Amino acid sequence: MDCCVIFIDVVDFTKKMDLFGAGIIIEVLGLMFEEFSTIITNNGGTIDKYIGDAIMGLFGCPQAVAHAEILACVTIAEIFTELAKLNTVFQQKYGITMSIRVGLHTGEVHAGTFSAFSFVLD
Repeated sequence: MDCCVIFIDVVDFTKKMDLFGAGIIIEVLGLMFEEFSTIITNNGGTIDKYIGDAIMGLFGCPQAVAHAEILACVTIAEIFTELAKLNTVFQQKYGITMSIRVGLHTGEVHAGTFSAFSFVLD
């Protein structure tokens, strides 16, 4: 099955935790993830997982969609626009701004549930 995968990672997350404290950064990360997740799902994507300070989103998997790459790129553009808005709030409230890195890959994937004992194709 063809799928487009996006990865969104917070730049210097550990350093910011040390500088600003876990409470502020966890609150900021929660707000970012809430907004980013909404953008991903509103554009037809699926949240695959949260990995520490990263989100992995899928387009065209587990259900096929036309133009998954375009949907993923539109989503990434909307996420950067939302981050600019959030950074205005973060700067005013906490005196910090956040940056993200984004990766995108499209191609054939084998999707399903993997475990040590079995593989089930979804």
